[in-house]
Amino acid sequence: MEAKYQEYLEFALEMAHAAGVTAMAGYQNSDAILKEDGTEVTSVDRRIERRLKAMIARRHPSHEILGEEYGGSYPTGARHLWVLDPIDGTSWYAMGAPLFGTLIALLENGEPVVGVIHMPALQETLYAAKGSGCWYTRSSSTKMRVNARRTVPLGKAVITASGVHGTNLHHMGNGAGWNLSGVISAAGKFKFYGDCVQHVLVCRGLSHAAIDTFMKPWDSAALIPCIQEAGGVAGTISGKHTGVIEGGSLVSACSQVMYDHVIRALRQRGDEVDPEQDSPRGLIIPSGISRISAGGAR
Repeated sequence: MEAKYQEYLEFALEMAHAAGVTAMAGYQNSDAILKEDGTEVTSVDRRIERRLKAMIARRHPSHEILGEEYGGSYPTGARHLWVLDPIDGTSWYAMGAPLFGTLIALLENGEPVVGVIHMPALQETLYAAKGSGCWYTRSSSTKMRVNARRTVPLGKAVITASGVHGTNLHHMGNGAGWNLSGVISAAGKFKFYGDCVQHVLVCRGLSHAAIDTFMKPWDSAALIPCIQEAGGVAGTISGKHTGVIEGGSLVSACSQVMYDHVIRALRQRGDEVDPEQDSPRGLIIPSGISRISAGGAR
């Protein structure tokens, strides 16, 4: 790893832990409101972003910033752009559930080269810099290098998704949506799991793939270098591996083969069975599932 990336990574970790202190001070005591785009925000989200922007301005005044709450321009012609999501999983945070994290990324000429995912309620941090591998710490434990899991058939795979937004389980009036029910039926094990935390599972080798159907640049930027440095694959549901940050969705997978399996299943009609996959596992979707949260409010 280049020395400059090490310096940027250490600074990103410093910011992440500062954000964690602020987040935990308001944890289980913060009410969310809806923004104009329908996503949730708390006063803590905004407080954290202001704090991070001030830290960047002091340390790297020539760098540009894009944040979920206070914006910025993207894409830019800037050589260095920090991308911030003060609380990814605001819905979980507002409910008092621990499945949230602060996401901090550095883009160099548009490429994500540093990513930090800090989950203060879980006391876990996952981070990576280009060429350095992906690393995980819990509480005060020694850091460990983590790697994505080996590939298995879809019928034996552990798959997660952050919600049903944009899928055939939550009709938006603009078509049937991605075939999430097919993935649920075909996977060896399927779970709905929270936002950034599900991609951490892929990086740590605890699951095979994670699906997010609705993503903004601040949701994806910090995840991508972690996934790639763990030996995994990051792409959009449309199958693209370039421009993922602005691609509007994210699928992380332990390998290209697993990624292809998941994308193929998401694109199938509900009555199709992929001959390359194992038999469906008989998971029953309750008839009321279409009434649960769409998972689009991060």
